[in-house]
Amino acid sequence: MAGSPVKAAIQELLYSLLSLNFFRTNKFRIGLLEDLRIVLQYLTVMVDEAEEKQNKNPVVKLWLDELQDVVYHTEDLVDEMCTESLRHKLDAESQTKSSSLEWNIKVIKKMEEILDRLEFFMEQGDVLGLKGLGIISDPQKRFSMPITSFFLVDDREVFCRDADKDAIISLLLSDDVQSEHLSVIPIVGEVGVGKSTLARLVYNNCRVSQHFEIKAWYPVNHEMTKAVSESFSLQSLQESLKGKRFLLVLDDVGSFNYADWESLQSTLKGVANGSCVIVTTRDSEVASKISTVCTYHIESLSNEQSWLMFTKFALGDQMLSSCPEVETIGRQIVQDFLGLPFAVKALGLLLRSKPQVEEWRVVLDRLKHFSLPRGMSGDGIELRKRYDELPAQLKRCFAYCSIFPKGYEFEKEKLVLLWMAEGLLQNRGKEDDGNKCFDELLSESFFQQSSANNSRFLMHDLVDDLAAHLSWKHFFRLEDNNLSHISVSTLYLSLCRGKYDSSVIFKSIDKAKFLRTFLPLDHESCRLSSNELQNMLCKLQFLRVLSLSHYHITELPASIGNLKHLRYIDLSHTGIKSLPESVCALCNLQTFILSSCHSLTKLPENMWRLVNLRHLDISGTDIDEMPKNLSRLKKLLTLPYFVVGKRSGSMLKELGGLRDLHGTLHISKLQNVVSENDPAGARLFTKKYLDELVLEWSNNTVGQENVLEALQPNSKLKKLSINFYCGTRFPNWVGHMLFSGMVSLRLSNCNNCSSLPPLGQLPSLEVLIIEWMDAVKSVGPEFCGMDKPFKSLKTLTFEGMLEWEEWVSFEVGGGEFPSLIELCIRRCPKLKGNLPKQLSSVVKVEISESQELVTTIMTEASLHKRTLHYQDKVLLISEDKVASFLEQMTIFTYKGATESSLPMTTPNIRDEADVPTNNWSNQGRQQGLLSFKSVKVSGISQLMGVTGLDSLKIEGCDALEFIPVEVMTRNPFLQHLYIINCCSLKSFPGGHPLTALKMLYIQNCKKLEFQLSAKSTHQFALLEHLCIGSSCDSLIFLPLDFFLELRFLSIWDCANLQSLSMPEGIEKDLTYLEALEIRDCPNLVSFPKGGLRAPNLTTIWFSNCKNLKELPDQFHSLNSLHSMFINNCPQLVSLSGWGLPSKLSVLCITFCDKLMLGREWGLHRLDCLSRLEIEGGCENIVSFPEEELLPSNLNSLRISELLNLEYLNYKGLQHLTALKTLEISCCNKLKSLPEEGLPSSLSFLCINECSLLKPKLQNKRKRFVSFIEADEEVIS
Repeated sequence: MAGSPVKAAIQELLYSLLSLNFFRTNKFRIGLLEDLRIVLQYLTVMVDEAEEKQNKNPVVKLWLDELQDVVYHTEDLVDEMCTESLRHKLDAESQTKSSSLEWNIKVIKKMEEILDRLEFFMEQGDVLGLKGLGIISDPQKRFSMPITSFFLVDDREVFCRDADKDAIISLLLSDDVQSEHLSVIPIVGEVGVGKSTLARLVYNNCRVSQHFEIKAWYPVNHEMTKAVSESFSLQSLQESLKGKRFLLVLDDVGSFNYADWESLQSTLKGVANGSCVIVTTRDSEVASKISTVCTYHIESLSNEQSWLMFTKFALGDQMLSSCPEVETIGRQIVQDFLGLPFAVKALGLLLRSKPQVEEWRVVLDRLKHFSLPRGMSGDGIELRKRYDELPAQLKRCFAYCSIFPKGYEFEKEKLVLLWMAEGLLQNRGKEDDGNKCFDELLSESFFQQSSANNSRFLMHDLVDDLAAHLSWKHFFRLEDNNLSHISVSTLYLSLCRGKYDSSVIFKSIDKAKFLRTFLPLDHESCRLSSNELQNMLCKLQFLRVLSLSHYHITELPASIGNLKHLRYIDLSHTGIKSLPESVCALCNLQTFILSSCHSLTKLPENMWRLVNLRHLDISGTDIDEMPKNLSRLKKLLTLPYFVVGKRSGSMLKELGGLRDLHGTLHISKLQNVVSENDPAGARLFTKKYLDELVLEWSNNTVGQENVLEALQPNSKLKKLSINFYCGTRFPNWVGHMLFSGMVSLRLSNCNNCSSLPPLGQLPSLEVLIIEWMDAVKSVGPEFCGMDKPFKSLKTLTFEGMLEWEEWVSFEVGGGEFPSLIELCIRRCPKLKGNLPKQLSSVVKVEISESQELVTTIMTEASLHKRTLHYQDKVLLISEDKVASFLEQMTIFTYKGATESSLPMTTPNIRDEADVPTNNWSNQGRQQGLLSFKSVKVSGISQLMGVTGLDSLKIEGCDALEFIPVEVMTRNPFLQHLYIINCCSLKSFPGGHPLTALKMLYIQNCKKLEFQLSAKSTHQFALLEHLCIGSSCDSLIFLPLDFFLELRFLSIWDCANLQSLSMPEGIEKDLTYLEALEIRDCPNLVSFPKGGLRAPNLTTIWFSNCKNLKELPDQFHSLNSLHSMFINNCPQLVSLSGWGLPSKLSVLCITFCDKLMLGREWGLHRLDCLSRLEIEGGCENIVSFPEEELLPSNLNSLRISELLNLEYLNYKGLQHLTALKTLEISCCNKLKSLPEEGLPSSLSFLCINECSLLKPKLQNKRKRFVSFIEADEEVIS
């Protein structure tokens, strides 16, 4: 074992005890602290030995497991003491009086309890043979120690060994032994059978002590001679034993070396006759080699002897008959340890401290859990070996990751902060230490990088299984309806909120009163009432990590200040408007996340008391100034957002004291700077760990040149943005070559600067964005600033330069931009002339809304013939050799560019780019993307020369009647075809099947004839998505046998469609169909005879099909269907004569008048139905729901626009034991809720536009549910 997690925790405790100087100088029982230190030191040594033995001995593993619980509680106590010490220090600084007498009394009592429990584990360790003798560093002293409790055995605690003891004593004192010079008696038996105990009984016997002049005992654990020789001088031993009758016990000999054994015998040759060596060993071969008299084999206890021994230690004098359950559980516990006295005794003593039957069950569960996870072999076993070799700190950090569900992708930075908050890092508060731990776990393949996002990581399922196995007791992932498994041992909890109602969650975690981590892992918004939050904070007093991110909360209770252990709190994406001042009592807080709290306008005044704060994120809030004395937060490392206020305490100079800021710093409202000395006081030039700096003003303020001059950052800065700067010039440091590592720079809305700084001097600059600088009319050599400018620039963007007229190229060898890949010029309406020459590396050019820009020949490497469209102009870009390197050009098209004005050809298009597929914005609809695998056009002649397309979008070609065959023959592998707003288009290209087509999307093509013949079978053989909307007026029947690979079918606004059909005699399944949507098809009346043969169909949506009278035949046989939505189908009479599919989980029925008249839908037979929505459609419903209409497992029920509904039927609701959410809307005649109440499982009641009901909710709230929302107002 490379390291013990328990030992690491104890060592951290010892380190913390050293810092408790406050208690050494105040009225506190200092002796308790010293006692605690000594006990922890002894346990540290015991833990080392336990780590070695635990895999072979489950009882030792149980001892370690139980000890870890006490260590956790000790951590809580010591942390509380450290917090109190820090609080007194802060109170002294602020001259605040605080009384600690009552607190001292409570802590003393807790410490005495902790000491009792730790001492109990020392005694247990002694029983298990965990001696901790290694705590004495001098071997000579260790050997010559006086006999201690280690050698003393209470005969009353030894069962059934009297005969064995007498037999060995008789052998020792026998004539055979006395006549020998030196006898050797081995005692042989399996591990735990009691060899050492028997030897100690003999060693301590009075007759034996009187017979031998000198006795010595040595625990060997390895080669015996080597062990003895390391402990003392063999020569001195030989001299001291000369002529003396000597008894030596060598305990636990593991191996034999003949030469060493001969050496030991030689050393003992001077002893008197009758001397003896007793050797305990589990190895019969060792015994056979050294025995001179006979080998004594010690037998295991019988089952009944073992059971009697267990009850003696576990129950004492208590009779089993007083608690019959105990015998059943007890016998299961000792089942695997029968015959092994030390294990039985240890278990008995452990359970004696646990008087509750439930505690015995927990021990039984733990013993069952100690084996490797089921099915783990091969790689899993090898993985466990690699885990065993990890240092203790890495083991603790890895185990914490069991809080993440399988497949969950986590961020390195966040995980390190969580480790730090939980005290898992040796160098407390050192992110670098956490980063090293992370990197080591990554290098050992415990983590792996996400393939989708390089900044995220995850664990392989096998690794996750190991982490969960190691941490099962204290770590809990709320998933798969396992709420009931939360227990008092649960310390770390994560959850995904979508599956559970908040009230159910918080009710369940009441049992986890020592919980340290509460961590939602999803970003799903969730309601949380103020009462639930208050109760949670009052009960969970040991939290280190608390995340309330994305909860619907607007305030934080003042009781948050009582969470003295709290180190990490995340309130991001909440509706918090203000923070209670009590937050400032959280003096251990390290990470405070308030990002995207858009309603938050102010921070507490005494934030300076958060002296351990390292990370404060207020980005995305509406805070108008920082609190005073922020500079006192000396440990602060990240402060992404700083707001300059108008008062003195919120000035820039507060940044001066924050010397170690890392990452990004965004300083806003710089117009509030009034003092000339204030900007210099920020001392940004000293902040060498900052990577990114954003300087931002909010309005036009004169005299800002000196402010920007004084805000010069450190030369190691990598990214810089200057926004809304109102000065007339930039200071010299902007663009200075001193910033050799800067890779990104943005100048935005600097409207008074008429010239650009010499940014070409920045040798590492890769991204440059210049936008909305109205005073700039010319860009020339001053922009480059050196002979070989912009060496590394890859992306250059100019946008919103409304007065920019000319770009004067800087004549240098090799070009101004030798590495440029992407050039974007947007909204520069007055720019004329040429682009820079020799852009040999450019692969993408985007020019938009820059009407005067004329692009001409670029020598040796200019753009191949391309076309730019804007407004009514068509501009040709010359035809030289750029085709070899230009991969993408993006242009904006307008209706003014008619087909007749378009050029004849475009080059072959080879590489891939994405094409928008639906719901374009107005601007997006005007954008044509000429790239190498996909293209969107508004003039069909643009396509005549294009080949090799994967995706094609034809939109807004009003005069187009047919698609030329050449377009398809040149693109035989076309997979995605979109045809939109081509009102004259009549047919597809004839004679050439689209055999590779997977997606066909047709919209607003009314005249298009969707004709299917025998040839069409091959044309659409691979089609997976078919969408037809507001098109194909001639379409009456849609034969599904042409689309056997179809996965998604959507048809809308096809006024003449009557039927989905399948020819008779053809029994083919739509095996891959997953979703079917038909809406606004008023003449749809029928489906294929025999029904839809779609075994994998999961979702159906019928909407505004006014003549649809029945669902497809055999509807109940759609065994995969889980979601069904039916809207405004007034002629639909019933859901299905055969019943609904058994796995249906979501059913929404809205405005279906005839369907609502007869509500014999068979819903009560649907065991999977969890969500039901009923809206409108029947005016005669006065009471709802009918008895036995709804299934008992229903989770969510929404009722809306039942205009004559007067009351809810209690008999139809009382059996809904799983109902959590009830929503009622637009039922203005509904007068009251049932007098008997609503189902007890209900946690959220939402009432909207029910004018008679809302006034009655306040008084009856407690009878119904803990959280009620009425017209978007929370009723508390």
